[in-house]
Amino acid sequence: MDHTLHLHVPFESARLADIAARALAPDPLLRPEELSVSFASDGASLNIKLAAIDARVLRVATNSIFEALKTVVETADELDF
Repeated sequence: MDHTLHLHVPFESARLADIAARALAPDPLLRPEELSVSFASDGASLNIKLAAIDARVLRVATNSIFEALKTVVETADELDF
């Protein structure tokens, strides 16, 4: 896949980074031949790696991940994790 993006998202704690990685990872990809995504917590950071066949697929996937990540962070704030 020609287009890649690596994101490093800092969290307040390793626990929150792990919660985010586990919350985001279960979503199955609709077209795995067009996109691959991995989530891994590393201490208090969440590392996200995306690889796509073209820029459009990468952009759409990135937007989706940011929306999901926003929901995870807002939920963690509400629940005082």
